Amino acid sequence: MINAKLYTFDENASTEEVVVCGLSAEGDTDEVINHTSSSNKAGYADSIGVDPLQVVHKFNSTGSATVSCYLNSGEAKNVFANHTKITAIQVSALTNTGV
Repeated sequence: MINAKLYTFDENASTEEVVVCGLSAEGDTDEVINHTSSSNKAGYADSIGVDPLQVVHKFNSTGSATVSCYLNSGEAKNVFANHTKITAIQVSALTNTGV
């Protein structure tokens, strides 16, 4: 089981931007979408998003997991992903069944 957490931050937050982040392990993926926004009523930017991600994957040999992000919107040039943490937990058995 692989968990990832990161923060996405829009330094300017003058317009709404759509930030898409994903966690991938050899074809198994998870994705989260965050919207940054302009200043709220108090005048502060609501521009920080927390992005939690989780993937269940069986590695048959040494492998890796990666986190990547991209903008799904126009012209933001000051959007950052910070404090990325990836944690992998080995379990004795996997069941990946929808409920």
